[in-house]
Amino acid sequence: AEAKAEAKTEAKTEVKKETKKAVKFTDRFKSMNKWVKIGIAAVVVVVVGEAVTIGSMHAKNKEFYKDHFFKETYINGMDVSDMTAAEVEDILKKQAEDYSLQILFKDDQTETLTKDDLGYTYISDGTVQKLMEAQDPDSWYSQNRVRKEASAAVEAVGDEAKIRESVEALPEMQVKDMIHPEDAQLSWNSEECRFVVTPEVYGTVLSRKDTVDAALTAVKAKTAFLNIEALGYYRKPTVFADDKKLTKEAEELNKYVAVQVTYHLPQGDKVLDGTVLKDWLDVDENGTYQLNETKWYENIYTYVEELAEETDTIEKEHTFRMNDGRETKVDGTNAFGWEINRTAEVEALTGLLEKKGKASEREPEYISREIGTAAENNGLGSTYVEVNLTKQHLWFYENNKVVIETDVVSGMMNGMNNTPEGIFFCTQMQSPSVLIGPQVNGKAAWASPVSVWMRLTDNGVGLHDATWQEKFGGTRYLDGFGSHGCVNLPVDKAKEIYQKMKIGEIPVVIFYEEE
Repeated sequence: AEAKAEAKTEAKTEVKKETKKAVKFTDRFKSMNKWVKIGIAAVVVVVVGEAVTIGSMHAKNKEFYKDHFFKETYINGMDVSDMTAAEVEDILKKQAEDYSLQILFKDDQTETLTKDDLGYTYISDGTVQKLMEAQDPDSWYSQNRVRKEASAAVEAVGDEAKIRESVEALPEMQVKDMIHPEDAQLSWNSEECRFVVTPEVYGTVLSRKDTVDAALTAVKAKTAFLNIEALGYYRKPTVFADDKKLTKEAEELNKYVAVQVTYHLPQGDKVLDGTVLKDWLDVDENGTYQLNETKWYENIYTYVEELAEETDTIEKEHTFRMNDGRETKVDGTNAFGWEINRTAEVEALTGLLEKKGKASEREPEYISREIGTAAENNGLGSTYVEVNLTKQHLWFYENNKVVIETDVVSGMMNGMNNTPEGIFFCTQMQSPSVLIGPQVNGKAAWASPVSVWMRLTDNGVGLHDATWQEKFGGTRYLDGFGSHGCVNLPVDKAKEIYQKMKIGEIPVVIFYEEE
């Protein structure tokens, strides 16, 4: 105000001085001609005109700076010269609202919330307008030449409801898409055939409440970055891959499943290893494996039972390739065939499995065996005897070649003396021998001397010579000349067969051809 008054006084004084000078010049030169007078008048007009112009400029600037900041005015370090309060407020608004919140989730998933997502708005504290009102427009001349510093609070706030809505709508916040954490656990590695510790899974389940609250706090503090994982808002597993208990369990279980037993069976090899043994262990609803001794031994028994079911051919029909190349089925109710000794094999296998981590090869314990594998003439091997009751003929094979053959006479077909079908082994050999019939009134029904006797069944059926037969082959067994069940042979052929026969080693296949 003082500067303004001083400027006005100076201007008036200058005008008065010039006016007095003009009057003096007029009086002094009244006698001068009119041209001189005109010139003097012009000077007076110019001087007065300058005074008028200065006054107009002052009035104009005074009016301008009623609502504009003086030059050299700085608010918050920003030059606001000649700006209105509204213009300054607009700039401050843009500065205040130039805010976004970046939220970092797991796996480098980043979401950015802008001011619109946050409902972020500028709030003026009225400082700018107060600074404007504090200006004295009359002092524009002096104030425009002085640097002036001022500050104004730049305040902006977010809308809590909008922030909550925006954060809860983020993809990472959707419960249905969250992956639940999983504890480290034992699992079966089929490629390595062993148990391994499967690492924990951290998942993506997080605390929605904590995340929203953290966002609200960040917006309030104008924090630009929020790391949800670093804040610990994700749910974590409770058991980890380095868990000593898990590691020890894996080591113990692997001792059981590392055992390998290779069975050499008639039908081919069969391997018992971890791929089977792992299923003998108990596993709970959480996928945790453990040894249950009762179940373990039950599975050993079951495995041997299944082994026997696959292998045993005892009392089953056998496929036989006849001398003419055709195949037939031979009764298996007799004792020929494979039969695993289940009790002995359970004991043997239990012992092998107790040798944890060991590998072994074996044949099962057998009660009965065939001569060869299934591929070797259906288990008969290469040396055997074929008796075709339909053709009443016998062939003796050595190394799959016929070395003896002869016509025969078999048992009478009366239901009591039929020659039994089946695959038999010689159980007794005698030369010479006497065949004794059944007892009738304390005496043998007959007594027939023979050169050779080869027993096949417990009830007295076998191979022997029969000198009482006039001839062999044909239909004699149907015409009343059949035996009491034995296979009658010519003497010379019977002796040849006797020389080659071995007790318990050479199968004798007896059959009727299928109709």
